[in-house]
Amino acid sequence: MKYNCLVWDWNGTIVDDVNASLCSVNDMLIKRGLPTINMQQYYSYLDTPIYKFYEHLFDLSKISFDVIQNEFTSGYNKHIGENPLNTGALELMEHFKNIGVRQIIVSSSNHKIVEEAANRLGVAQYMDYISGSGDNTVGSKVQRAVSVINKVTKDYSKVVVVGDTLHDCQLANEIGADCVLLSTGHQSKQDLLTTGKPVIESLYQLKDYIF
Repeated sequence: MKYNCLVWDWNGTIVDDVNASLCSVNDMLIKRGLPTINMQQYYSYLDTPIYKFYEHLFDLSKISFDVIQNEFTSGYNKHIGENPLNTGALELMEHFKNIGVRQIIVSSSNHKIVEEAANRLGVAQYMDYISGSGDNTVGSKVQRAVSVINKVTKDYSKVVVVGDTLHDCQLANEIGADCVLLSTGHQSKQDLLTTGKPVIESLYQLKDYIF
């Protein structure tokens, strides 16, 4: 096989949650009498760490980031739905596990939230490791990725990152892994194509690109 380790992103890659995120953000804007944003604006504002995204929308000197995080989480949970997995996610995870590919989730989202959702949605059974952030700031996940991947393999030429943002591509580049990007998540297809990496419109295409 070309790869023996698959590093999954969570939000927008395994979980189809971009619309839930947009709706939650707009709930916060409506609450304050501010203009709502559309998906193209959401894509253009997205950044890491996540407070950079909110700088486009709020005066962060007048509203605490803790308030923003709590309101976003509440709205996200309201809009996300019972089964938000991207089509084909579980089927592909089972396939990769059956052929001996080690699978890891490395997410910028809160570890406890990701772990609980992965168990509830049937994802955790296919994962060797799940690594989320220790807080809700959605910061860099490069160092955590290295720490977890090293438990599985030291040969990063056999590692592929599957994500939906430029940050996922940055992660792959920094650790010397390959990358495939999903265009239905939190970054526009146009932005993803600038990376030169394969960009797919469905998780089912992973079989064609990486094995």
